[in-house]
Amino acid sequence: MPLTRITLCEEMSDAHLQQLSALYHQTLVEVFEVPLTFILDPDNPKRHSREFMGGQRHFYVFPYQQRYIWGATAGMLVNLRDVLREAP
Repeated sequence: MPLTRITLCEEMSDAHLQQLSALYHQTLVEVFEVPLTFILDPDNPKRHSREFMGGQRHFYVFPYQQRYIWGATAGMLVNLRDVLREAP
């Protein structure tokens, strides 16, 4: 069976999801699945930048439906895409 999607977290109980949400309520809004073909498409990640602490910071954003995957998560997905594309 071909790999068609990637789930970025293991299945969790409702109690674990509530704990995770409480810990990361400022950055984690929702857990959702994204098709792997979306991640692998080089046109999907966008480069953004913002001024932060006196310097310009650059980061990736994946606009997906009405959501945004950004920051470290988006950077990891770009790295994953690059590794998968280099695999034989």
